[in-house]
Amino acid sequence: MGVFWREGYNDTSIADLVEATRVARYGWYTEFGNKDAIFVAALAFYRDFLNRKQLEKLRAPDADLRAIESHLRVNLGIAYRGPLKRCFACASALERGRVDTQVAGVVEVTMADVRATFRNAMENAARAGQVRNLPVEILVEFTLNSMRHLLTLVRSGTSRKEIESCIETTFALLKP
Repeated sequence: MGVFWREGYNDTSIADLVEATRVARYGWYTEFGNKDAIFVAALAFYRDFLNRKQLEKLRAPDADLRAIESHLRVNLGIAYRGPLKRCFACASALERGRVDTQVAGVVEVTMADVRATFRNAMENAARAGQVRNLPVEILVEFTLNSMRHLLTLVRSGTSRKEIESCIETTFALLKP
């Protein structure tokens, strides 16, 4: 997953996967059949990882706007420190979504998971009066689009100060 996440589908070869995992080429082909199937499996693993590790705090019964902001800041911090400066599902949608229906399907389900998780926290935030009086779906889409934009800024080398300013603006626009 990490190799595909970091390099993308087109720039990852089976040799790259062999080198990164020390699993022989024969093992990859025996288990998956081809590179497309390996990629789909990596993307499905990412979805599972995202659901188990990255989104769990937003699923908590008391998750609210503070949990959303924490999630965004933690993920941007990880992006700044490491080589994985993008959402693997978003990058996969851009690179393979139009040419591979399996990739498109996994991305669609992954994004539905993310939306539902953010919706949970945003509904709690709305009940607590922490956000503007707008339909929750609009607030969720605004937040997700802001997060994608911020990850794009990280990937493009935008300074941490500018990104912090964008985060502050995002939450200022969400709050009443």
